[in-house]
Amino acid sequence: MDVENASNAPGANVQQYYYWPDQTSGQQWYFENAGNGYYYIRSALGTYLDVQGGVATSGRNIQTYTGNGSAAQKWKLEAEFPFYGTENSDFYISWNSVSGATSYSYYLTEYPEGYAYTTNARSGTTTGTSIIFKGSELKNGRYSFFLHANNSAGQSPQSNWVSFDIYAGDYVPTKTAVHNGHIYALYDYEMSWSFARDLCTNMGGHLLTINNQTEQTFIESLMTAGKKDAYWLGAWNVNGTLDETNKPYRWITGEAFSFTNWMSGEPNFSGEKGTREHFAEIRKSYGYKWNDVNNISKANKGFILEIEPKSSDITYRGSYGGSQYLIIDRNITWSEAKVYCEMLGGHLYAIDSSGEASYVDGIIKNGTRGWYYCGASKQNGTWKWLDGRAVSGLTWKYDWPNNYLMKYKASLDYAAIGNAYYPMHDIKNIGFICEIPSGKEVLSFAKDNVTTDAIKLLRWQGMDAASTGEPRTRGYDPTQTSDTVGIRLNGAPMAYSTANLAKAKELFKTLKYESLTHSGAVSQRVTESGGVIKIADKLSISFGSSGGSITATVTALKPVAMRLTMADGSECLIVTPGDVNLDGSMDANDWTTIMRWTLQ
Repeated sequence: MDVENASNAPGANVQQYYYWPDQTSGQQWYFENAGNGYYYIRSALGTYLDVQGGVATSGRNIQTYTGNGSAAQKWKLEAEFPFYGTENSDFYISWNSVSGATSYSYYLTEYPEGYAYTTNARSGTTTGTSIIFKGSELKNGRYSFFLHANNSAGQSPQSNWVSFDIYAGDYVPTKTAVHNGHIYALYDYEMSWSFARDLCTNMGGHLLTINNQTEQTFIESLMTAGKKDAYWLGAWNVNGTLDETNKPYRWITGEAFSFTNWMSGEPNFSGEKGTREHFAEIRKSYGYKWNDVNNISKANKGFILEIEPKSSDITYRGSYGGSQYLIIDRNITWSEAKVYCEMLGGHLYAIDSSGEASYVDGIIKNGTRGWYYCGASKQNGTWKWLDGRAVSGLTWKYDWPNNYLMKYKASLDYAAIGNAYYPMHDIKNIGFICEIPSGKEVLSFAKDNVTTDAIKLLRWQGMDAASTGEPRTRGYDPTQTSDTVGIRLNGAPMAYSTANLAKAKELFKTLKYESLTHSGAVSQRVTESGGVIKIADKLSISFGSSGGSITATVTALKPVAMRLTMADGSECLIVTPGDVNLDGSMDANDWTTIMRWTLQ
């Protein structure tokens, strides 16, 4: 994609053109997050990709224009890399012959996404119309292939770049752990930052973000189980040309980049043009401090996947024989699905009886995915359920040489599959089934029975849109410090009764909580007095009823920014007016964390 004549004038035409690797040409493009899954696409010339006239009709020209934030400049990226292979397997590329060509010059490079240039992984010349790259040559990552067709006159028409992915045969975490309702999986596979970012997205989560000292300490402990010295962080500062050194780092999730743990002198953005350090890592040998490196600095480095469960992941809830069964349409790996179910107080579905199997065969049709993970794996060549029982009596649709069990919704048969369900692109069509045994109960925040807006910004007086980038919310009241929410037990509104009220109080004591304040945060403690639950001296939770169902009123006793997470992953986020970071003044530093109370 090329800006005609490399013009930065508004209205310049966008065309296709030969690849021209000039840093100042109209072929360098940068993606800027526009929110809600859309992006602005900015050229290196400073203008933005734009639909001429902003009219949504077929046949409109594409041009570049001065950035204006309009819908005509918002683009949704649905890029796929349809070609893929695996490590240690040969990769074959062929092309049609070009009339008059006497030879073909080819170039293979690890795909840098424009963030760092690499030397060619392999290049050469052939008189044929195909090339085979040996499995030993290509490690997991993203590659691009480029071709020249040469004739006797020395002319060399160029091909387009063709990109493809090479995956490891499977991705299995070295260790998984849970912290504050999030799942963390440590993977000891070397790859570029951009490939790790995309892999984590495909696995249903995101590359690791660290938002406070408690989480930093947890990650340090998790890394002790790893085989690598360093692990990628989901932080970067690419926001324009490759040589910018003054752009602030940011998390790929859009979270506030308020907590940091940089090594002294970092980030220093060292490196030459095209190889500058724009990406963050956390390294054991640096005392678990953060450091900036370039995109392809992957030696002795793995990655950590972070998954944030949500109650909306659960498509269907049912019960059989006293146990609950949850159909969860979330594309995560088998290992993380196992931990997800355990976090809910259960386990991945395992067959205990023919009646149970028939029940699950019926409810699986309520899911939207084609395949569902179950709780069995191959251990030393023998299939076993997670409780150690041997697996028998299954009808196999595919008996591939893999180690994890999956159920096929269409025919209700089973398949042996990889942890990350290779090929990676198909992971989008999987879910998993959780079984919550009798006696285990899951409490969650509900969307109904809410006495005030379910989404509310609570800001101190004087905070305005210019300082936050967000518009004011209707009903703004700087004095409001509480809100009331409905409560669900096992997916249904919790009926008000003396017994249920006592049960709600006990289950509320299992809340996971995380202070989102900066320095001076008070150590959190859960206590109960007079029927009211308190979290340290910050929040109180009292109970009432609405429409015959139990409600909970959460009140801030002091200025606070706190996240409360139920066992099923549903969250309340609350920020109240005041000196949240306890530095003696109300200022913008109090509001660099989440500023919304939301009900999932």
